[in-house]
Amino acid sequence: MNFSKTMSQNGMRKYGQYVLFMFFHWGRLFLGWLRECIVDPLTSYIEKYLKHEPKEMYWSHLYSLTATESITDLGMEVYFYGSEEIYNYPYSDDISDFVEEERDRFINSTVKLKYDAEFEKVPELIESLFIVKNDIKYMIRSFPIFKSLKENKMTNYFEDSNVEFMIVEYNHPDMHEGITLEIPKGYFMVGNELFSPAFVQRCLELQRKYYIFDMSYSISFIDDNLDKQTLTYEEYVYIDKESYVKRNVNDEELTDTDDETKGEDPILIDTFETVDKERSFWSLLFYR
Repeated sequence: MNFSKTMSQNGMRKYGQYVLFMFFHWGRLFLGWLRECIVDPLTSYIEKYLKHEPKEMYWSHLYSLTATESITDLGMEVYFYGSEEIYNYPYSDDISDFVEEERDRFINSTVKLKYDAEFEKVPELIESLFIVKNDIKYMIRSFPIFKSLKENKMTNYFEDSNVEFMIVEYNHPDMHEGITLEIPKGYFMVGNELFSPAFVQRCLELQRKYYIFDMSYSISFIDDNLDKQTLTYEEYVYIDKESYVKRNVNDEELTDTDDETKGEDPILIDTFETVDKERSFWSLLFYR
């Protein structure tokens, strides 16, 4: 009697183990099929329409940060930020010639923004980035709308800097947690201008986490001296050979430190207030 009862209990226990094993086994097979036949193809399809850098090793990129003013039903002014971009590929074997020709074309042309049918107006241009990729190295220059341009020849645009930041994080008061931004080592070239508003938005567009972008954000990073630094939307970083400089976009005068331009007239940058004496878009955005 006891022997039969024990055998029955052992049989029920083994049967339960078998059922549990088959449940997990078929569940694992089903999840694998689901990933292979649905999730991966859907992810691949979505990735095609998300922003990413070209796979080619050499290109130039004109990236424009835009803003559109809108009035809500409550009569409040709000700004919606967007971007437009153009990639160009080398038509010369000499990367130096390609950089100079692309920069000259950028300086001598006008950025034409597309009409926004949703807001029934053309967005305002906030800032343009001129980027050139040469293998793993990047040249990055920031051009806010109030920055005057000069046709000086640039040099050393792919010279390595000894500066490199360890951790860079994007924070916004309406987000519960920050986003770690991937900053390649190739960004740290002498003369590069990093973390301007257009640079930050471009970085956010290239990653896959949810974010909120407006002029309330801040950037925090650990520099090469292990000091924590924080930037607001009005600040960016200029990369030099042995150090970096935090700059403010409202500085009245910044000079181009490329060797060819030393001793020449500096590039002048007017303040928002100087440019916007008649309460234009910039003054409404920053000086309410």
